[in-house]
Amino acid sequence: NRRARLVPASSWKPGSITSPEFPLIMTTGRTLEHLTGPMSTRSTVLNALDPIACIRMNADDMKLLNLNDNDPVLVRSREGSIETLVKADPALAKGLVFAPYCLSALPSNKLTSPAMDPSSRTAEMKFSAISVERSSNPVKFTYSSALADESNHVPLPTYSPC
Repeated sequence: NRRARLVPASSWKPGSITSPEFPLIMTTGRTLEHLTGPMSTRSTVLNALDPIACIRMNADDMKLLNLNDNDPVLVRSREGSIETLVKADPALAKGLVFAPYCLSALPSNKLTSPAMDPSSRTAEMKFSAISVERSSNPVKFTYSSALADESNHVPLPTYSPC
């Protein structure tokens, strides 16, 4: 009959659950401007659009933690910790933190759980319980500062309108 057969998938609890010590949920992914990580961070145009490697949080969560845009923060999970900057993102739900995973300037994979999906055997990188607090260490992560040599920037091609 040429129709797709849909089979429901079973669900299970994530390997890293929230607690009073780790009350926030971090999910990882790519950003629009730096989709390819090491390659896109060599572009001065893309760096100008999104110049700072940072985590993103709901503004209400930031207010509760007395944080402002570009404040240095310590992000901890059961797996490790990183220091970075924070920015408010109105698209994120309360309790949710987004961290790009493909950037050497922001090693968010240090925070992810080593748990594996029992069916697909892929790493559980989309759900990690974390805490975020103000850091006393001044950090300034820019994509260009993560590059060894500023002269390695690859210029974007220019296109003429049709």
